[in-house]
Amino acid sequence: MSRLIPAAVAALLSVLVLAVPARAEHVPGEVVVRFEPDAGQRNVTRALDAVDAEAARRLSLPDTRLLELPPGEPVEDAVARLERAPGVAWAEPNYVLRAVRVPDDELFDQLWGMRNLVVSGVDIDAPGGWDVLTEATAAVGVADTGILRTHPDLAANVDASISRDFAWLPDEDDPFIDGNGHGTHVAGTIGAVGDNGIGVAGVAWRGRLGALRVLRASGSGTSASVAEGFAWAGSHGIPVVNASLGGDEDSQLMRDAITGSPNTLFVVAAGNDGLNVDVTPSYPCAYPEPNILCVAAITSTGGLAGFSNYGAQHVDVGAPGVTILSTFPEKADVVDEEFDAPLAGRWTASPAGSWVRRDEGGWAVVPASGDDTYGAGLDQLLTSDAAVPLAGEHGCVVAVRYASTVPAPNGEIRVEASDDGVDWGLLGRLGPTPLGSARTRTLDLSDPADPVWLRLRFVTANPLPQPAGPPPVVSRVAVTCLTGGATYETLQGTSMATPMVAGIAALVRTRRPGLSAVQARQAILESVKPLASLQGVTATGGLVDLPGALARADAIANAGGGGGGGGGGGGGAAPAPS
Repeated sequence: MSRLIPAAVAALLSVLVLAVPARAEHVPGEVVVRFEPDAGQRNVTRALDAVDAEAARRLSLPDTRLLELPPGEPVEDAVARLERAPGVAWAEPNYVLRAVRVPDDELFDQLWGMRNLVVSGVDIDAPGGWDVLTEATAAVGVADTGILRTHPDLAANVDASISRDFAWLPDEDDPFIDGNGHGTHVAGTIGAVGDNGIGVAGVAWRGRLGALRVLRASGSGTSASVAEGFAWAGSHGIPVVNASLGGDEDSQLMRDAITGSPNTLFVVAAGNDGLNVDVTPSYPCAYPEPNILCVAAITSTGGLAGFSNYGAQHVDVGAPGVTILSTFPEKADVVDEEFDAPLAGRWTASPAGSWVRRDEGGWAVVPASGDDTYGAGLDQLLTSDAAVPLAGEHGCVVAVRYASTVPAPNGEIRVEASDDGVDWGLLGRLGPTPLGSARTRTLDLSDPADPVWLRLRFVTANPLPQPAGPPPVVSRVAVTCLTGGATYETLQGTSMATPMVAGIAALVRTRRPGLSAVQARQAILESVKPLASLQGVTATGGLVDLPGALARADAIANAGGGGGGGGGGGGGAAPAPS
């Protein structure tokens, strides 16, 4: 169930922190000088005469004066002459400092990835970057499960003109229906409206978010749908694509879509299996294309997240990815069946007695013999006695909590649905889980009939020896649909780290639109903050840094690498959210 924002959360007021801007701007014609305590009046007078100071105002700092220079006098020259004068401790321009404003969004203090209030420096230093730029005119395509466009923290930043559905769901070919929530969460980190007094702030307070729906409500998609979304983004000049998804199959189709979009920077997730991508590839992270930037997840204390994939060759950087709060569509359970009580009147086992209740909770398949083995051709059903009413519902999924040590070749639990209780269609197959662990599998009911009957079906194909351990068990079945409302959720994963970097990429490509995708990637990689946990397990060994990336983009552009500031750019493997 989604949670609502607690009413007791107080609004975080704007905080003004003075900082020297990235470019050392100073007041023309003014210099600050401090004299040695024993300089003497004669040396003070000579120093002031050396720069023809027209006025010298004493400051509250001892022996310090603010000098006004003659018109046209270069500040740098005056500073150099003063520092050579006897009795001068130091001299410098009168620097211009600007307020670094923390947004007034009520949940901003919970966004540790933007500004870590507990462990200094373990964040992207968003306020430091916002001193330079908060608006991204460079669009970001969110290749995901869709975006809830009506969310009040996203509505102003979602651009329908660069949004498309590539998952092709019957009667729901709308990229703004997000039955999963993953895409909406990702979009919020990239570009939730900042400084609007509600919710959270994205890396870019104002921006252009394109909903490229390539995954279904279950959170899975195909290489065809993902590649189509990638290629469309490239052909329509979208400068940045966030792809918080991955699979273990090397799809040439998906790779060609990336290669064919050379000026789009694809910011992708490393994956959540705790594996070395260099050894066990996850795609698209493991592709070698120069316009891919792959992201690992770190914790709020600076460690590599235990679930995060890594790899010194293919995983480029780290970004905050644990306990990340962001935008989310509100959902409601239409049905929530806990299988820890008698099922009479709710579910019927067939053949009778083929499923039994366990004392520790859940209902288990009855083995064919007393030694926990299963014969060939078993077909054991658990069928819902009542239909689930889904008239008028959208974005519906069925989630099944289960555990099974039966290897896939031996047998499987199937989840099926029917609109009349007679003819059944397959929703999905539930594969094995590690011994002693349970898993929740989410399956699409995106185009539900009304009503819908559900059934669980354990079937075996081969009479192979079964591993030691308990029989397959189901402990919960829930049907969840969108309510149309909006809320906020905390999630974790490399999926949550990736949009931090995509938001930075959007600001980099906005500030320096003349940079190529490869150069924008370079600016991000060359500006990371070294982090011990990322050394040797990522290519850079560092955590992304927003102000550093903007400054590095300036340096690359000023060296002849790109244009000036302002403006902006316009069925194989089954990738899943990472």
